[in-house]
Amino acid sequence: MINSFDEEKILTFYRNSIQNGTLYRSSLFVSPSLSGKSKFLANVASLFLCMDTTLAPCKKCSACLKIDSGTHPDIFWLEKKDDKKNISMEQIREAIYETAIKPWEGRYKVFIIQNIDLLRDDAANALLKTLEEPSEHSIFLLTAESESSVLETIVSRCQVFSIGYSKESVIEKLTQKYNIALDVALSISNLIDGDVENALNMFEKKWENRKLVWEFFEKKIDPIEAAERIAEICGSGEEGRQNFVEWGSFIASFYRDMLLFHYLPAN
Repeated sequence: MINSFDEEKILTFYRNSIQNGTLYRSSLFVSPSLSGKSKFLANVASLFLCMDTTLAPCKKCSACLKIDSGTHPDIFWLEKKDDKKNISMEQIREAIYETAIKPWEGRYKVFIIQNIDLLRDDAANALLKTLEEPSEHSIFLLTAESESSVLETIVSRCQVFSIGYSKESVIEKLTQKYNIALDVALSISNLIDGDVENALNMFEKKWENRKLVWEFFEKKIDPIEAAERIAEICGSGEEGRQNFVEWGSFIASFYRDMLLFHYLPAN
C-alpha cells in the first residue's frame, strides 16, 4: 500500500507510470470519506483518455470535456442502485462484457467501481479473473472506505492507495491556496480526517454552525431550546440524519477546544 498519499501525488504517480510503461491496470483507492471523490476519480480517468499526453488531464481537449460532462463513451461508472443494497451481478457481467470490446474513442476503457466492498461474493468472484488478467485496453479503478472491508483476493490483484492528507498539509492548503484564516484552518483540520474537499465544504457551508454552538454557550441558551434549534436546522429524512451527525462533530470539537483551553498551561 502507498500510505496517506494525497490526490495530487496519486495523479503524479499515474503520470509517471504511464510514461514509464509500468501502469498497473487495477487500483484500489481507500478513504474513510468517499463522498466527493467522483471528481478525483474522473481526473484519474482523464490521465488515460486525455488527448494531450504531456499535460494530462489538460481539461481542454474533447476527451476531457466529455469526461467532465459525464458523456465519455469509454468510462463506465458502477455503483449500487438506490433501491439495492449491493452492486448487482448483472452490472459486473456488463462490465466484464465491455472489457472484450475495444474502446470507442480513447486508448483505454476505464471502469470505475465505487464501494467495491458492496459486491456480493458471487459478483466479486466473477470479477476476479478480469482483474487478474485484464484486456490490454482496460483500466479498473475501485474504491472502498477501508482495505479490510474488501475481499483479500481482490486486494491482492490491485495497487492499493490510501487517500489522505496530513493535518499540516490540510492547513497549508486551506491557508495558502484558499486564503482561509489560520485559526479557522486549524479548527477545521481537527474535524475532517484528512479530506480537503470536506474541509472546504465545511468552511463554505457549515462553519456558521460551529459559531452557533459558541452562541449557545456564550448566551447560556437552555439545552432544550438549543436542541430544538439544531433539529430545525438539520431537517428531516436521511439528509437530516447526516446533518445531525455533523452537528455532533461540531459540538464535540467545541467542548474539546474548551477543555484544552481550560486545562492546558498558557504558552
